[in-house]
Order: sequence, then C-alpha cells, then structure tokens
Amino acid sequence: MDKYYTNYLNYFTTLLTDSPTPITTALSYALHPSLFPCLLSGAIHPLIHTGFGIEFENVNVMAEGLSEACVHAREVAPVLPGDGEWEGGVGKLVDVLESVRADKALDGIVRFEDENKTKRVLASEEAVKSIKAHVVRYEVGDTLESVRASFHDLIQTTTLLLAGTAFHPTQPQSHRPKLDFFLMHAFTSSFALRQILPHVTPAQAQTLLRSHAAVSLMHYVARGRPPIQKQALESYVPSDEANQGWHKVMEMAVRNHDLHVPKVVRGLKWFYDENKDSQGDVELFLKAAQVTVDEFEVRKGDWFFKGVGFKEAWGESGMGKL
Repeated sequence: MDKYYTNYLNYFTTLLTDSPTPITTALSYALHPSLFPCLLSGAIHPLIHTGFGIEFENVNVMAEGLSEACVHAREVAPVLPGDGEWEGGVGKLVDVLESVRADKALDGIVRFEDENKTKRVLASEEAVKSIKAHVVRYEVGDTLESVRASFHDLIQTTTLLLAGTAFHPTQPQSHRPKLDFFLMHAFTSSFALRQILPHVTPAQAQTLLRSHAAVSLMHYVARGRPPIQKQALESYVPSDEANQGWHKVMEMAVRNHDLHVPKVVRGLKWFYDENKDSQGDVELFLKAAQVTVDEFEVRKGDWFFKGVGFKEAWGESGMGKL
C-alpha cells in the first residue's frame, strides 16, 4: 500500500489547503471508523503526524498523517473494544497497566527472538481478549472535567512506559537504562493526542483516550511487560549537566542527533508546565527527560528495539553495567 502514499498526500494536501476549516476536515477523516484503526497503527505514527499538524495548523503535516494512516492496515483494530464493551470503567490506567503485567494469561505470548512482536500479540486471540478485558477498566468520563482527569492519568502512564520501564528489573541503579523505541512512541503520541483533544467532542475524546490506552497496552505486552519502576525513576541521579534544570535538559535535547529526543523532551516539558500547579507528581516529567538526554547525550546510547521486558535484553553486551 505504500506505493499509493504520494497519491494520498497530493489528495489531502489539496483538500486541506482548499478547506476553510482544515482541522475539522482532517479530523472528519481521522476519526472515521474505517480509518481510525489505521491512525493508531504503525507505532502510532499517523496519529503523531496528524496531531503535530493540528498543533501548528500546518496542512502539509496534517496531510502527511492522514496519508500515513491510509497506507497502514487496520492492524490494531482487534484490541479496540466496541462502544458497548466500555461500560464499567472504574480504574486508573496506571493500575490497569499493573494488572496487565500480572496477567498469567499473557505469559509466553511474545518471545525475545520474535522479529515482529506487535504482530505476534495481535495474532493471539488470548492476548487480544486479555488486553480488551483490562483496558475497559480504564475510567474515562463524558464531561470536559472528567476527560481532563483521564488524560492526566494517560500521560502519567505513558511517561512511566517511556522511562519507568528503562531500569534493570532487579538492579536499577547499577545498570544503564534502556529506553524502548515503541514505548517511547506511546508517549509521543499521547502528546500529539493533547493537540487533538481541544477540537473534538467529549464523546470523541472518550474514544481517542480509550483507544490510545488499548494500543499502548498492546505495545506494553509486545515489549515483554517490563516492570514499572516509578521509585527507580524518582531516585534517578542525573548527570551534572542534566541536573541544572529544564533549560539545560532542553539544550541537550536540541543538539542531539536523534530527532525523537527533542520531541520527547518537549512533550515532557509541556506536561510539566501544564500540571505544575496541580497536586500531581510533575517531577516525574523532569526525571524522565533527564534519563532521556543522559542516555543520548552523555552515554551516547540509542533506543532499544528488542523489548526491554525480556530477561535476554539485559544480558546483551554493550548495554550492561554502569
């Protein structure tokens, strides 16, 4: 399907350029039931591009996101519960995440040596059934206030997926962190989601939050369900440079060669600023940013692609003890 990308790009660029309301037009396609699962496929890249296009009111980037969705299969559709399956959500997403980690039904679904771990999960009826059973417990209300609370829960959870999973399962302070490439995209896509939510109805926001949560849990399973080590993240000792605060952390991110790094740090800083007057633990965002820039700028590391939740991940040379 990739061969049609240019055709889609030309179509959407013209459509959105000519539209008097390009954001509304873009979202009418993005949220259409036939395309929506594609928006969340491909490591959630179509959603990321669409969200950033909306943030900067850039029709070219919006068109890129929609075109990416059009050339992706509806691969994540199996883990997206239908409307009638969402009744009864009563819990925080971070607690749902822990229940997924403890679910014995998910043992052995994915192996470290599997080349495409996402496909492995989605091909398993047992895994799909289990993920759907867990994610429907995530509480998302139908009012603006409850949507905001649920989104705050989501960003706390995706921050932990990004950086709370980066530590050695038994010796977190004596091994280099490993930042999982796919769990990182769960975080950056949640930041893109932040840009979309002001433009949709509460009912659409419910669908977006719940579906993003389902896909994030799917990726968590595919990455081997690493332990969520919030305490290790909170006690992380940053480098001298990163310890100088946000200004220095952002400077480190901007000069890095990997373009994902400034996107991650910008999202973390945004969430820090938006929530610093609340009662939440905003220092978690700074710690996650420090872990990220230290790994890339100080230790000259890279994203980990094989899944940080597998014991084999921590036995490989070159990514061992500090």
